[in-house]
Amino acid sequence: MLKPSTVLTTAILAGTLAAPAAALAGADQSAHYLTTLKPPANTPVAIHGSEPKAFMHTGDRLQRGQALMRVRVNTPAHSGLPLRLTCPGGAVTGYGYKGADALAINGQRILSQHTVRPKIQAAADLNHDGRFTGTVYAFCEGGR
Repeated sequence: MLKPSTVLTTAILAGTLAAPAAALAGADQSAHYLTTLKPPANTPVAIHGSEPKAFMHTGDRLQRGQALMRVRVNTPAHSGLPLRLTCPGGAVTGYGYKGADALAINGQRILSQHTVRPKIQAAADLNHDGRFTGTVYAFCEGGR
């Protein structure tokens, strides 16, 4: 039979080990904001808005008043990673993604706003590595 002091010591040690693990749960997520693409740059990905059909295709040239914000992300596949994106002018009207998985974007008011706060994650872990890595693109238009 265990002595009460052994049980207490085990509980304290378990709590000590659990706290740092919980604190590090978000430590394996990262979002690296890259430079914004502006005209006359070409879009490296297709951009989708509220409709399933893309309104900008890979290789289309950005026009005056358009910009493409880029964020390199790395997170567990099904853990949401919150982003904050502010257009240099105008509003976010669509998103694109370049990577090995499929992109899912969640949140309220993630289109037609100057500043958006989407939560991104893998819609499907297509390469089965348990990670969501790649570059997320937010398309801005309506600026000067």
